[in-house]
Amino acid sequence: NRRPEIEYADLTQLVLDLARWGECNPENLRWLTMPDRKNIIKARDLLQRLDAIDEAGNITKQGIELSKFPTHPRIAKMLMVARHENLSALAAAIAAILDSRDPLPNEDSVDFNLRIEALRRNRGCNRHNMALDNIEKNAVQYRKMLDCKVDNEPFDAFDTGLLLAEAYPERIASARPGNNAQFQMTNGNLAMMDYKDSLAGESWIAIAS
Repeated sequence: NRRPEIEYADLTQLVLDLARWGECNPENLRWLTMPDRKNIIKARDLLQRLDAIDEAGNITKQGIELSKFPTHPRIAKMLMVARHENLSALAAAIAAILDSRDPLPNEDSVDFNLRIEALRRNRGCNRHNMALDNIEKNAVQYRKMLDCKVDNEPFDAFDTGLLLAEAYPERIASARPGNNAQFQMTNGNLAMMDYKDSLAGESWIAIAS
């Protein structure tokens, strides 16, 4: 028999929806299959990091705004910040790339900016890349959501990190001293990349995957 999806699914959206409806604790409800408590705690922790709920589990003003976006709360937080910072077009590209499989070969750098640049180049290319074409179709929908136009002007790599940090606050990571290409995330976990990677020498990174 297949396991019920609610036993292993990401519950972030569910917990946010329940908070918006006034229920702070999913365990107070009657379920055919009770959601896993660890996943509930994980969802609450993320929503608090996104400033969408308070410590008691009540939805915040920002949480109400996030719930209006038809996206995962992580992406919603990034899109909301992008609107305020005039980075909507960049955020649309980032969100579309996050929704898809990595369009670049495995041997390429982990630098997210390379994916954005590839997406931009593909727009004006005669020989289109199908994976990037599909990402662009998704980006069009995000631009409509944010009411912004396509932007091929140079962008600041710092802004990419800023937006990714908004979506993945627990994965902001600092370089470990003396350990090239090893990073300590704010959630306590370690991350590694190839020591030859272009980002290996950075002091701080934001990790999307």
